Amino acid sequence: VQTSKFILKYNKCTNVEYTKELRERNLGDLEGKTSQAYKECLEKSGEKPRLFTPNNGESWKSVFSRIKRFLNIVINSYINSTTID
Repeated sequence: VQTSKFILKYNKCTNVEYTKELRERNLGDLEGKTSQAYKECLEKSGEKPRLFTPNNGESWKSVFSRIKRFLNIVINSYINSTTID
């Protein structure tokens, strides 16, 4: 939402469609915490950053699945078009 407000400030003719597939990663118990708190939990977990999922949070695999769903929606919406309006 914050990014769209910035874009709309300079591109007033742009239509915005909000979708849950493009939301930020849910950091669960780390939501609202500092990046240092995230780093400390990551180190304590012993996981590689890409495999680390905060307690009650969203895995990177889930994030990538959401993005993939969104891209498939966009592709399928315009598959027979020559241009994207």
